[in-house]
Amino acid sequence: AKLRHPNIINIFAVGKENGAVYFAMDYLPQGLADRLSVMTTLPESMLIRMAIDVSSALGFAHREGVIHRDIKTDNILFDDHGNAVVADFGIARAVAGYSEQTGTNMVMGTPQYFAPEQARGLQLDGRADIYSLGVTLFKAATSTLPFNGEDWYEIARQHVEEKPPRPRSLNASISPELEDVILRMLEKDPENRYPSGEALCEDLAGILQERGESA
Repeated sequence: AKLRHPNIINIFAVGKENGAVYFAMDYLPQGLADRLSVMTTLPESMLIRMAIDVSSALGFAHREGVIHRDIKTDNILFDDHGNAVVADFGIARAVAGYSEQTGTNMVMGTPQYFAPEQARGLQLDGRADIYSLGVTLFKAATSTLPFNGEDWYEIARQHVEEKPPRPRSLNASISPELEDVILRMLEKDPENRYPSGEALCEDLAGILQERGESA
């Protein structure tokens, strides 16, 4: 609720009624998962603008000391103007509280979107969210996930050990520039990823500017 940013969901109140915890927030009925269920993949310009919105939100949250830990298609919504809005910071709060009390990190999130260090239960920083956003963009650009498997362990192992397919091998219409951005986001070593949401925004906006499009 303290994160006030145009691309982060507004939480107005939190309460408990008859044993059920509730949140009062903006009503945004459509999200990325809904669009992909109809369109399969997003047009590249739309995908880049969505990624700029999300990376801007993540950059702000990271500066405020909050790591989302569960960026995925289901947690990216759209407002009436088509702007992407990041929702569901619940795991971020749960893990922060758990770590403060016990000194132990938890493996929480959605396995298909885990960063390698997240899958291994290591200490995380904002670059884990950059990786998860990379998985999300991969999915939105190709209609498939870079890693999948029969169970949690197999998916986690792939995140840690295997290289993702090149997006253009699955969708030849993806530009080489966007492919390079996605693959950098999916680097195994956090040091090789974008250091911040702001740095990612800059590269994404650069792709649009080279085409004469506004971000």
